[in-house]
Amino acid sequence: ATGYGNYVRVRDVAEVVTDYEDWSIRSYANGVPGIYLGVRRTADANEIDVVDDIRFLIDDINQRLPPGVEIIIVNELSRLTEAMLKTLAQNGLAGIALVFAILLLFFPWRSAFWVAAGMPVAVLIGFALMPLFGLTVNQFTLAAIILMLGLLVDDAVVTSESIVRHHEGGLTPTAAAVEGTRAVAPAVITGALTTLLAFTPLVFLGGKEGKFMWMLPAMVMLIIIASLVECKALLPSHIAHSLAQSPPRQRGHWFARVEKSYRTVLAVLLRRRYLSLLLLTVAFAVIVSAGMRNISIDMYPEADVDVVHVRAELPSGSSFEHTYARMRELEMAIQDLIDDGDLQNIRLTIG
Repeated sequence: ATGYGNYVRVRDVAEVVTDYEDWSIRSYANGVPGIYLGVRRTADANEIDVVDDIRFLIDDINQRLPPGVEIIIVNELSRLTEAMLKTLAQNGLAGIALVFAILLLFFPWRSAFWVAAGMPVAVLIGFALMPLFGLTVNQFTLAAIILMLGLLVDDAVVTSESIVRHHEGGLTPTAAAVEGTRAVAPAVITGALTTLLAFTPLVFLGGKEGKFMWMLPAMVMLIIIASLVECKALLPSHIAHSLAQSPPRQRGHWFARVEKSYRTVLAVLLRRRYLSLLLLTVAFAVIVSAGMRNISIDMYPEADVDVVHVRAELPSGSSFEHTYARMRELEMAIQDLIDDGDLQNIRLTIG
């Protein structure tokens, strides 16, 4: 208005009705209109517990919603952590079983049992130390544990073999535990320190990657420390007690034949050391040459993914209805292409 009586009312230029605001963004889940709600946990929250609580809350709310309205989980990332936990459990159990079976060929069954039992004990020690360093159970820490399972076996096998060997040499179980552990301590500790030094620079990695990647080397260090504690402080006493319960036994005839064959081959190679060195050099060159021709180098290999993001753009000015119709065609094409058992949900966001 510029003066008395000189004004324009809204009703003069438009029709005013009580209604909802026009949509600027529309979300659909499996072809049904909906509202997408993202849930984020705090840094110190337990991911599995949060998901369980949300599922319980959703089940409770769905019972009180009117017909035709429901809350569903479209995409939750805890399945990745659960998959890592499952992999850790499977690899750990398989490793324990294989280690126990192989050690039975050389050690009394009680000694073999304590070597195999040292693996989960070392992992539990690592879990106990995690809160002291602000670590949580996540994809990085679980990957570190899976990566270090082999080292746990190596330290325990080397220490236990040394103890059993000293016991077979005539020492009492207690003396064999002391001398056997002392004999291999420099080698075991040096190997552990070498691995520690190799992973140390990753702890101080800067940038965005460093904020997440530091957990992996930190967990590796904890597992190494736990392995040393287990094989130097716990395992010797267990092996000594088991040897006291089992009389010393001689190595089987099958291993004596293997050792005899190895000594024969080694003696031949040492007598013709120059020819042996030449043959090994040629074999090494052939293997390297074959590898360079047949093994491709891919610094960023393709990885399996379980979530596929598709971004589609229509001509400027396309209506919501037209856009949804085209996206619906794409959604139906995806459903026809992928089996129902492999497809969990499809979420559309238009706007």
